[in-house]
Amino acid sequence: MRRLLLVFAAIIFGINVIAAQNVVKCKKQESLVANKTKLTKQFGEKQTTEALNGEINEGLSEKLFLMAFNTETVPYDADGCKAYNVYTDDILKPRKPNSVKPSPVYFVIVSQGKVVKIKPGEKNSRYKIKNGTVVY
Repeated sequence: MRRLLLVFAAIIFGINVIAAQNVVKCKKQESLVANKTKLTKQFGEKQTTEALNGEINEGLSEKLFLMAFNTETVPYDADGCKAYNVYTDDILKPRKPNSVKPSPVYFVIVSQGKVVKIKPGEKNSRYKIKNGTVVY
Protein backbone atom coordinates (compact mmCIF):
# COMPACT_ATOMS: atom_id res chain seq x y z
CA MET A 1 0.00 0.00 0.00
CA ARG A 2 2.85 2.33 0.86
CA ARG A 3 4.50 1.72 -2.51
CA LEU A 4 1.24 2.43 -4.29
CA LEU A 5 0.93 5.77 -2.51
CA LEU A 6 4.54 6.66 -3.39
CA VAL A 7 4.01 5.78 -7.05
CA PHE A 8 0.77 7.77 -7.10
CA ALA A 9 2.49 10.79 -5.50
CA ALA A 10 5.36 10.56 -8.02
CA ILE A 11 2.91 10.50 -10.93
CA ILE A 12 1.05 13.55 -9.63
CA PHE A 13 4.34 15.38 -9.07
CA GLY A 14 5.50 14.53 -12.60
CA ILE A 15 2.27 15.77 -14.15
CA ASN A 16 2.49 19.04 -12.22
CA VAL A 17 6.11 19.57 -13.29
CA ILE A 18 5.21 19.04 -16.94
CA ALA A 19 2.16 21.31 -16.67
CA ALA A 20 4.27 24.05 -15.09
CA GLN A 21 6.54 24.30 -18.13
CA ASN A 22 5.60 26.09 -21.34
CA VAL A 23 5.63 23.05 -23.62
CA VAL A 24 4.07 22.73 -27.08
CA LYS A 25 5.07 19.74 -29.21
CA CYS A 26 4.57 19.97 -32.96
CA LYS A 27 5.85 18.50 -36.23
CA LYS A 28 8.08 21.51 -36.91
CA GLN A 29 10.39 20.44 -34.07
CA GLU A 30 10.69 16.93 -35.51
CA SER A 31 11.75 18.35 -38.87
CA LEU A 32 14.44 20.52 -37.22
CA VAL A 33 16.12 17.58 -35.44
CA ALA A 34 18.10 16.84 -38.61
CA ASN A 35 19.57 20.37 -38.47
CA LYS A 36 20.32 20.24 -34.74
CA THR A 37 24.10 20.72 -35.10
CA LYS A 38 23.64 23.76 -37.34
CA LEU A 39 21.05 25.24 -34.96
CA THR A 40 23.29 24.54 -31.97
CA LYS A 41 26.11 26.53 -33.55
CA GLN A 42 23.76 29.40 -34.33
CA PHE A 43 21.65 29.58 -31.12
CA GLY A 44 23.51 27.59 -28.49
CA GLU A 45 22.90 24.10 -27.19
CA LYS A 46 20.55 24.99 -24.32
CA GLN A 47 18.14 27.05 -26.45
CA THR A 48 18.19 24.53 -29.30
CA THR A 49 17.52 21.55 -27.04
CA GLU A 50 14.68 23.35 -25.24
CA ALA A 51 13.06 24.45 -28.50
CA LEU A 52 13.29 20.97 -30.03
CA ASN A 53 11.70 19.56 -26.87
CA GLY A 54 8.81 22.01 -27.29
CA GLU A 55 9.75 24.33 -24.42
CA ILE A 56 9.23 28.08 -24.73
CA ASN A 57 11.33 30.05 -22.24
CA GLU A 58 12.07 33.72 -21.75
CA GLY A 59 15.25 34.64 -23.60
CA LEU A 60 14.58 32.22 -26.48
CA SER A 61 15.67 33.69 -29.82
CA GLU A 62 12.78 34.92 -31.97
CA LYS A 63 14.24 33.31 -35.06
CA LEU A 64 14.45 29.87 -33.41
CA PHE A 65 11.01 30.37 -31.84
CA LEU A 66 9.45 30.99 -35.27
CA MET A 67 11.25 27.98 -36.75
CA ALA A 68 10.18 25.54 -34.03
CA PHE A 69 6.55 26.48 -33.29
CA ASN A 70 3.26 27.03 -35.13
CA THR A 71 2.79 30.77 -34.70
CA GLU A 72 0.48 33.51 -35.86
CA THR A 73 1.33 37.20 -35.63
CA VAL A 74 -1.01 39.23 -33.41
CA PRO A 75 -1.42 43.03 -33.57
CA TYR A 76 0.32 44.52 -30.53
CA ASP A 77 0.60 48.19 -29.48
CA ALA A 78 3.89 48.30 -27.56
CA ASP A 79 6.84 49.97 -29.30
CA GLY A 80 9.54 47.54 -30.40
CA CYS A 81 7.51 44.48 -29.38
CA LYS A 82 5.86 41.77 -31.45
CA ALA A 83 3.22 39.31 -30.28
CA TYR A 84 2.46 35.79 -31.43
CA ASN A 85 -0.15 33.14 -30.72
CA VAL A 86 1.35 29.65 -30.44
CA TYR A 87 -0.73 26.69 -31.63
CA THR A 88 -0.50 22.90 -31.60
CA ASP A 89 -0.63 20.97 -34.87
CA ASP A 90 -4.46 21.19 -34.74
CA ILE A 91 -4.17 24.58 -36.46
CA LEU A 92 -2.85 22.82 -39.59
CA LYS A 93 -5.80 20.42 -39.91
CA PRO A 94 -8.50 21.32 -42.44
CA ARG A 95 -11.71 22.68 -40.92
CA LYS A 96 -15.28 22.91 -42.13
CA PRO A 97 -16.39 26.42 -43.12
CA ASN A 98 -18.36 27.09 -39.91
CA SER A 99 -16.01 25.36 -37.50
CA VAL A 100 -14.13 27.36 -34.90
CA LYS A 101 -10.39 27.87 -35.27
CA PRO A 102 -8.41 26.04 -32.54
CA SER A 103 -7.53 28.12 -29.49
CA PRO A 104 -3.90 29.20 -29.06
CA VAL A 105 -1.93 27.44 -26.35
CA TYR A 106 0.26 30.46 -25.50
CA PHE A 107 0.47 34.18 -26.20
CA VAL A 108 4.15 35.17 -26.53
CA ILE A 109 5.61 38.68 -26.57
CA VAL A 110 8.98 39.25 -28.27
CA SER A 111 11.22 42.29 -27.90
CA GLN A 112 14.66 42.90 -29.39
CA GLY A 113 14.73 39.42 -30.96
CA LYS A 114 14.11 37.53 -27.68
CA VAL A 115 11.01 36.07 -26.00
CA VAL A 116 10.12 38.42 -23.15
CA LYS A 117 6.77 37.18 -21.82
CA ILE A 118 4.69 34.02 -22.08
CA LYS A 119 0.99 33.95 -21.18
CA PRO A 120 -1.70 31.30 -21.58
CA GLY A 121 -3.60 31.71 -24.85
CA GLU A 122 -7.14 33.05 -24.90
CA LYS A 123 -9.96 30.70 -25.79
CA ASN A 124 -11.53 31.24 -29.19
CA SER A 125 -15.25 31.24 -29.59
CA ARG A 126 -17.63 32.02 -32.38
CA TYR A 127 -19.09 34.89 -30.40
CA LYS A 128 -17.32 38.21 -29.92
CA ILE A 129 -18.56 41.16 -27.91
CA LYS A 130 -18.24 44.46 -29.74
CA ASN A 131 -19.66 47.73 -28.38
CA GLY A 132 -21.72 45.81 -25.84
CA THR A 133 -23.41 43.53 -28.40
CA VAL A 134 -22.67 39.95 -29.33
CA VAL A 135 -21.36 39.51 -32.89
CA TYR A 136 -21.30 36.10 -34.57
